[in-house]
Amino acid sequence: MSDGKRLLAVFLFFFDRQKAIIAGILEFGNRTGELQVRNVELTAHLMVVSLQSIEYRWIFDALDVPLSVYVDHMLDVIINGIKKR
Repeated sequence: MSDGKRLLAVFLFFFDRQKAIIAGILEFGNRTGELQVRNVELTAHLMVVSLQSIEYRWIFDALDVPLSVYVDHMLDVIINGIKKR
């Protein structure tokens, strides 16, 4: 196996694990009534991809706002959406 294929396999392994963890949290929230997530798998995928985007920008020092502000805002949008409250 080439280094590129090995790296992709490792990336996909951790991506899938992260999605499973987030999906478990979302399912728990649905069961307890704290969340109302219609599509757990898609939402978990979106959250992991969003977090990886932040990781990339953080690693390459490309964030134009503090990391904590960026993460808090992203999670607020994912969890609460953008609809009028």
